[in-house]
Parts: sequence; structure tokens; C-alpha cells
Amino acid sequence: MSGIRIVEFESSLATSIVGLLLAEQGAKVVRIINTDKPTNDQVLEAILGRSKMDVPLSLSKAQHKATLNTLLERCDIALTDGNPVELGINFDELRSEANPGLIDCTIPAFPAGDDREKLPLYDALSGGAAALYEKAFGKPVYHDLPIPSVLGAMFAASATMGALVSRLKTGRGQHVEANRFGAALFSQILMNLIKSGVPRGFMPLKMSATPFMKSWKCLDGRWVYLHITLPAHNALIMESLEKLGHGADVAELGKVLSPATIKDPSQVGSIAEAKAITEIYRRIFAKRTADEWEKLIGQDLCCIKIRTIDEWLKDSLDASMDDACKIDDPALGPLFAPGPGITSPEVPTFVGPRTIGADEIDALLDSWKALSSDLPKDAPAEPVGPPLAGLKVADMSRIIAGPSAARVLAELGADVISIGNPSSLDWALSFHLLFNAGKRSVAIDSTTDEGKAQVQAILEHFKPDVLIQNYRHIEIADQVGIGPQAMREKFPKLVYTHLNAYGDRGEWKDRPGFEQVVQAVTGIQVSYGPPGEPKLLPTPIIDIGSGLAGALAALFGIYNQKRNGKGILIKTHLTWVAVLLQILDVAKIQRAQAFDENAEVIAGISKVKDGHAVIAGPRGDLKKWANELRVDIDLGGHRILDLPKKLKKMSSEDLLQSIAKAGLSQTIGVVLTPKMKDIPKMLATRGVNPVVFKREYDGASKKMIFQPMPFYLSHTPVVAVKPPPVRGAHTQEVLEEAGIIVPKGTGISPYPSNPPLIPWLLAVAQWGWFAYRRGNI
Repeated sequence: MSGIRIVEFESSLATSIVGLLLAEQGAKVVRIINTDKPTNDQVLEAILGRSKMDVPLSLSKAQHKATLNTLLERCDIALTDGNPVELGINFDELRSEANPGLIDCTIPAFPAGDDREKLPLYDALSGGAAALYEKAFGKPVYHDLPIPSVLGAMFAASATMGALVSRLKTGRGQHVEANRFGAALFSQILMNLIKSGVPRGFMPLKMSATPFMKSWKCLDGRWVYLHITLPAHNALIMESLEKLGHGADVAELGKVLSPATIKDPSQVGSIAEAKAITEIYRRIFAKRTADEWEKLIGQDLCCIKIRTIDEWLKDSLDASMDDACKIDDPALGPLFAPGPGITSPEVPTFVGPRTIGADEIDALLDSWKALSSDLPKDAPAEPVGPPLAGLKVADMSRIIAGPSAARVLAELGADVISIGNPSSLDWALSFHLLFNAGKRSVAIDSTTDEGKAQVQAILEHFKPDVLIQNYRHIEIADQVGIGPQAMREKFPKLVYTHLNAYGDRGEWKDRPGFEQVVQAVTGIQVSYGPPGEPKLLPTPIIDIGSGLAGALAALFGIYNQKRNGKGILIKTHLTWVAVLLQILDVAKIQRAQAFDENAEVIAGISKVKDGHAVIAGPRGDLKKWANELRVDIDLGGHRILDLPKKLKKMSSEDLLQSIAKAGLSQTIGVVLTPKMKDIPKMLATRGVNPVVFKREYDGASKKMIFQPMPFYLSHTPVVAVKPPPVRGAHTQEVLEEAGIIVPKGTGISPYPSNPPLIPWLLAVAQWGWFAYRRGNI
């Protein structure tokens, strides 16, 4: 990104994160600090300013507005969540009159045309409207993770990079947008699929209730999280426990475990068996401390001590990982901040404190006189198709993170082939349905010599520009013949993208890790659970966020490839995304200066007349509203704004009217939290283009929900991809293109048939209630 100039102004958390991600890759990011609107959180402002240059301007003054306008005439990218019109800025005019290559990026709370876009810009409101707090069973539960902003930033950054890649061909800038409502809705894509009517055969009901994916209280009162989903892992923990002196417990487990559970620990044979296993493991884990369990079996198995975010910041730094870094801020001194999450051994990342450039604006303007050197001399007059048209991607990944990354590239126009092993694990079916849209699907057993040879033949014929894999570490990729050195010798311009749980530095790099485990180790389970008891956030937010980070990593590599003709090895990982998702807590635990508690935004969920509503606003204004209504509102509960009976009898619209009457509509907002199944209808009644709808899926017995990526490019539109094919549907076709003749139907794995309705409903009730009572869902 060297040489790319970015202006960030009137920015929110979302656009600030986009600026942060681009600054790490070498872009020059100038952040305009509007002195007319001082921040209430100086620590967060300093953290988000990492690697940027702060320029204080009073945007109410004509001279300072003119300075901003001059910067916009000379930059490559403008990031804003303010209203440019109020500042006299028209990006289309800037492109036509002064800066044809300008890309402007915004991340509004709601899609264009949604009347809720006038609500205050709080993640709680866009998240609540997108059913972000829905669970599989029970009432919605509020949490304060800024998922709409963080994922909105990831989507927007990918779209912005797509626009930059397009600009290398067209010479034109364009408008880029990703809304937070859509980002929050996409984070719930798995829950949406399940709750909107997935075929019965696709639902692994027992997985949510298995005792092999659970938190356990230890001797010291701390907790460990255990995650075992494969038969080999089940055998390994039994062997490890016996070596540690728990032979009697292991013998008891051996009597309890059914053949079905031994074959697949995620699908325990019966509720009685699950209860018996739970009791045995409860006794086992109570005999040692959490630190002891992690040290004794956590290296080879997913068994880790559950930490808080501040503990993980320290532990990851001590382990020389990239999750966090220390910066010496010029105003506040030493601070923890999220580290550089997308790295390459070949290109340095830029990590340092912000600089404050009040006296350097003239020199900056002078250095930016010439327009970007990236603009082509002979650009085509008409659009040239999607940003990644003609680019070929080999998706060698599995589960969620890697496939999500490849799906982003598919929607930006790339030709993507998903190459994976045939799987008999039906719990992974939903991941295929959701994250392999827009791809061709090939299933080959790469554990055999024949399968490895077939994979190599496909790659040599396909000649990918990008390869994505998410093995635990690079050495495993080497073993199956797709390591970075071997692949880049064959394809010198290859963008080799690797995703894993803990990165490739430090003592954690070789450990196994999944969404649930990373939630536990980085503090998310602690923040989501009730006080004293960690709890799994029931959505794969880290996997999805890591997939978006993987797509962004690939796009950085693609841009580098297009500029200098060279390939690159580029990486990202799950624990860094988990830290970024907790950036508000990272700031909160470091606040030493005075903080105006009345300005702190409080949010929560309450029952109201027409359902459950999310209410959000500054503490002081919520108190004013309560005084106007002559009621008391409990603002200190655990993620619940406890409204009095008088307000619970009001509808969400009535509450909004009372807020308006009190003159507080600019700072307090209310949204009704809809049921998942009602979101398409709700959007239609608001006249908003659907961001979720039902479509036919090849090989499935009924229509299922489909969600496009929530980003938009004005000049080089994204592709309206199709739902994924049946697993392995293109195996024969792709192998024959590579010169290998195979029987018809090779590689195809049909979807499971639906079980009888009545037994299935009974299983839903039994296993769902069992999991709910034990706090698993």
C-alpha cells in the first residue's frame, strides 16, 4: 500500500478500523480530528490512531473546510461516516473536476432507504435490528461486542481494495459502501439458516449438547474449555488422562461411551449418555487447576484456560504473538493496542503511535500535489466488469474462515474452485451451504497418493492467482504438497494466503484452535457469560471475521501482484480478530484519565409491548428521559436496561415518540429486535432492497435462506453469485479439464435425506431443552 494516500474524517469506529488496517500495510492515513466535536474516550482515539497522522481542524471554519477539500482533491481514498453534504463536499464532483481516481468509502448503520438510518449511530441499534442478539432458544441476549462496526469495517476494507484493484485497469475511482446492519445480519448467517427452515437432515441437533464441547470448572475456581469433535481427539484425551493418573475415570468413561459417540464425539448417542459423560468429566476437571490442565493436555488437544481480554493481551505479548502491541502515544504514553493482524514475511507492516501533525499541514499538502501514480494512461471508457474479473482462486480451506475468504473474492468477480476432502461429517454441511456460494466444488481425498496427484494436476491446469488454505500450520500444507515454497515455485506470482488460529509466531502457533476455543482464550466467553460463569457466544463471529480478514489479506496481495508482478505469502489468524472485536474493552481497561460517565453509551434489551427492543443512549440522556417520564430505569444490570412496567406496556414506536417529545432523538434510539424469519418481510415493508431471501439450492429438498455479502461498489459492481452446488459437483469436470478421466459422479456427496418428522421433532425438543438447561445455547 506504499504511496496510497487516505483521508479519514468525521469517522466512527468502523471507518477508523478501515484506516487502521490500511495504515498497517503502508498507506499514509491522515485522520482529521474535528476540534468542534471533542472525544469522550481519549484512549480509544489513541488506539484507533495507531500508525496514522492526526491533523486537528475546526470543520465549522471555512478555512479549515477548504484545507479538508484540498486534501480530498489529492488523496486516493476518503473514509467518512459524517455527512459530506453538510461540509460542502460532493465526491462525484471531486472525481469529475479534480481527482478522477478518488475512492470514497462509507459505512452507514442501515441500507439506503431504510428510515432507521436517522437513528443515532450505535452498534446496539443496527445490531438489534439485524437480530444480532438472537439465540437458538430463549430470549435474545444483549452483548456489547461491536460486531456491526468491526465486520462492517472488514467488508468495507475488502470492497475498497477491490475498487483499488479496479482502478489499476479503469483509472476511475468510485463510491464504496458496506452497511452495519448487513454486516450484523451476515454474522448471524448460520443462525438465520437454522431458524428460517433448513431441511431436517441438515441439522446436527446433538452437537449443541455434547459434553465434549464445554467449559469445566477447575480446582482453583477458574475454568477450562474443552473442544473435541473428532474420534482421534477422543482417543487421545482418554490416553492422556490415563497417563496422568485418572485410570479409574477413564475406565468408567470406557463403559459409558457408545460406538456412535466414539465415532463422532460431537454426536453423543443419547441424553442419558451425555449426562453420564458430563458427570465424569466434572469430577476429572475439578481435580487440577486450569493452568495445570492447559499445560498438561492443551498442547495437543483443544483444552485451554478461559481468560479475560486483559489476561490475553499480556499472555499473547509474552508469547511474541501479533495479537497485541504496545505503543508510546505522544499524548497518553504507553498503551496496549491490537497488533498487526495481516502480515507477510516479505513486506513489513507499519505499527507505531500516531503522530500529531498540526504544524505539518502545509508540508503535507505540498507533498500531495501530484495525483496517484497508479492511474493508467490509457484507461477504458466503459466499466470492465467486476473488480476481480479474470482472477483465479484455489480455495483449499475448510469449515468457515477460509471458505468465507474465498467467497468474498467470488463475489468480487474471481473464478473460485473449492477443493476439499470428501466429508461424512454432516455437521459441516451448513458451512458448505453458506460459505461456498459462487464457487465450483471439487472433492478429492488428498490423504492418498492418488488424491495428492489429482490435486497437483488440477492446480497445474488451473494456474491459480490466489491460493487460500487454513491448516493449523504451514508444515501440514507442505505434507499434502501445497506448501508455499512448492506452490510459489510453480506459480511465481501466486498470492498464497494462510489462515489459522494463533498465527505463526510464539509458543501458541502449533496449537489446535476453533471458534469456541478462541472465544475462550481471548476473553469473549467471559464477557458474554453471566458474572462468574463463561458462556459461548452462539454465533461463529471470529471465524466469519477471520474469513473477512483472510479476504482482505488476499486483496492486499492481489493489489501488490498487480502493481509489481510479484507473488506474496500473506497471513492472518483468529485470535487477532478476537482482540479487534474487543477493542472497546481494550480501551476501557486502560482508562486512567477522567471519563464522563454521563456521556458513556449504555445499551440493553427489554421486553416491550410489541416484542423485545434494544434501547441505547448516553447514560446522562437516559436519566433525563426517565425523569421526563417520571420513572426509574435501572442502568446497572448485566446487559439489560430494566424498564419499569409503565414503559414495558408501551410499543417500541411509543417509546421513540416519548424520546422525541423529550428532545432526545439525536442521542437515544430504540429498535425492535425481529425474529429471523421476519427480516425479509420487514425490509420489504420499508422499501429496502432485500439483503436476505430464499433461493433454490441444487440437491436440496426445499428453498433455503441466502445472504449476499453486504458491500457495494458504484462503478464495478459485485457479482450476484449462485448458491453452492452439491458437494463435489464439479469433481469430474475439473479433473477431466486437467486430463484425468474418472467415472461419472466421482466426488459427489449427496445431501442427507430428511428423517421422519415426528421423531425429528421429538429429538429437537429433547436435545434442544437439554442443551438449553445446561447453558450450551
